[in-house]
Amino acid sequence: MSSNLKLTTCLILLITLLSGCSSSEKKNQNGRISLGNAGALPGLTKAALALVPKAKTYTGEIAPIIRDMLPGSVAQTSNFKLGDLLVSLNGEHLYSAAEFEQKIKHAPMVSTLAFKRAGKLYTNKIILGQERPRFGAGFEPEGVALVKKLSPFVSFMHQKEFTVFAESSINEGQNTLHINAILKSNLPLTVHQVKYSVYDRGLKAYLGSGTEKIDAPTPDSRIFKKAFQKSSGFKGPISVALDVQGKRFHFEFQ
Repeated sequence: MSSNLKLTTCLILLITLLSGCSSSEKKNQNGRISLGNAGALPGLTKAALALVPKAKTYTGEIAPIIRDMLPGSVAQTSNFKLGDLLVSLNGEHLYSAAEFEQKIKHAPMVSTLAFKRAGKLYTNKIILGQERPRFGAGFEPEGVALVKKLSPFVSFMHQKEFTVFAESSINEGQNTLHINAILKSNLPLTVHQVKYSVYDRGLKAYLGSGTEKIDAPTPDSRIFKKAFQKSSGFKGPISVALDVQGKRFHFEFQ
């Protein structure tokens, strides 16, 4: 299995388990979504309750500036760089990232992309993949916690070459909190640990901090997992900060 396919499988698994798309989901009395037994996280004896990220919904109504590229993707192997502004696809002007993402689905395998880099206009002939992602670039802004409509319980953030996908869940008794995150990079990953700090009630109630070793399911991804227990229960919002080689990622869940 290729590293890209492994990473995609890992992300799909995270989203499938944690996005609240299970047919067994239901709201509890606090308005949270129960994922049901089929969506319970490993190690939980009761159904998990997915916490809702406090994040902006990414709609794609922004300029198509490349902020992220999948390792080995057409975008990366065709020598595009982070910060490139896509101007037109096969002669058709591009007004937004959403428009590009829609047009690329139906574009010919051999296509032409015009783009601007440092103010200069360039043209690049590319050979698109037959399956998604055909191009493999992301346009979400850096340093902003975001969610997508198809995975509303998974928040993500870009910082330079790193992207972190994060989610949080709590057990039915509301005394065990789970934080899970997947780290991926546009460059070969050499990261073996991350620094973390977690708070309840925003930043008012300290839950824990430290340095944690992270698992490496593929060469291009790392998994961070941490559980916290609190006999009196959690109030929220849950604040999660991760430091990856000096790049900070901050998420909030309620």
